[in-house]
Amino acid sequence: MEMFGQWQTDAQESIYYGHAVDAEFVLFGLLIDDGNANRPNRDRLFTATFTKVGLATGTHKDKTKMAVLNFAVLYTSMSQPTPAPVKVPGYPWT
Repeated sequence: MEMFGQWQTDAQESIYYGHAVDAEFVLFGLLIDDGNANRPNRDRLFTATFTKVGLATGTHKDKTKMAVLNFAVLYTSMSQPTPAPVKVPGYPWT
């Protein structure tokens, strides 16, 4: 996150590993948050103070696919060009 700008107040991250094929699958996986007793990923998705979110997807050497969501209360982008989106096979939403 710091590579492209500066977050303020609070920032957190959720990571999904699995065989996701679309955004809906990843979102439902994080909402259900199975295996985490206190459901931290669900809590992040429903935290009203997070007004900014960044998302990246890609392959993972052990878990096949992964998605990373970065949440921030406030975020100021640096004045540099936005990198071109990376196309990942199997992820039409990247």
